[in-house]
Amino acid sequence: MQSSFFPQHCVTSDSPQFTSSFAKFSASLGLLLLALLSTPAHAQSAGEQTAGADHPLLMRFPDSEIVEYDRTNELNHQLVLGTLQRTRGEVVPESAERLKGRVTRIVYAIPSDYQVSDVREFFAQQLRERGDSILFSCEGRACGSSNYWANDIFKRRILYGPERNQYYLAARSNTALENDPFLALYLITRANKRLYAYVEIIESEIAVVPQALVNEGLLAATLREKGSVVLPWVQFNTADGGEEELDDPSALDYLVRLLR
Repeated sequence: MQSSFFPQHCVTSDSPQFTSSFAKFSASLGLLLLALLSTPAHAQSAGEQTAGADHPLLMRFPDSEIVEYDRTNELNHQLVLGTLQRTRGEVVPESAERLKGRVTRIVYAIPSDYQVSDVREFFAQQLRERGDSILFSCEGRACGSSNYWANDIFKRRILYGPERNQYYLAARSNTALENDPFLALYLITRANKRLYAYVEIIESEIAVVPQALVNEGLLAATLREKGSVVLPWVQFNTADGGEEELDDPSALDYLVRLLR
């Protein structure tokens, strides 16, 4: 998978300098480098379950924690664009978009001293600053049953709560990509007063978020706090000898800069 999002190549894959630099870099950083890099594309096709990290498109709410995370490639993902209702025993939205691509799902636990409105405004500000297009939003009972959202749509029981405490938004990001990613946000305060934010990012196979859109300061801060970050644009390919090679050698320059 080739990428055109890197500004310069200080070391090229066909030069002796690249071979030497990469060997020294790998030896010195060891396990830390492995934590920084996303898994190979062939592994992602079967689905990915990890400790998780923020997606580059959305910063997490302050002091929130990731409690669930997964990333999979899907051929027929449903993005809900309308109120949910049960018809002939099946939960269906009034409107929906069927999408193909990589789906990242993150559930955040929000500190108890915040309200749904606080979290909603935090994420909404990010969308406004980027110029994202809001496709659908609803609040409270207008969204339908929270049970439908939690168990039928998102398949996560942790998101079930009173209807009056929920909020949902679907949008399309305004990025430099040929096919802009879609995203969904669901907020719920459960009966036990615990507040959760569910984030879903859908990227087509040719629309992986580029390095240029990533906040390096946020990545560095996350690395210091959590010990690892996911870099979606970094991919490995298997060489003829069975060794893993960077799909784009310029990613090495970015990693060195991030770790300084």
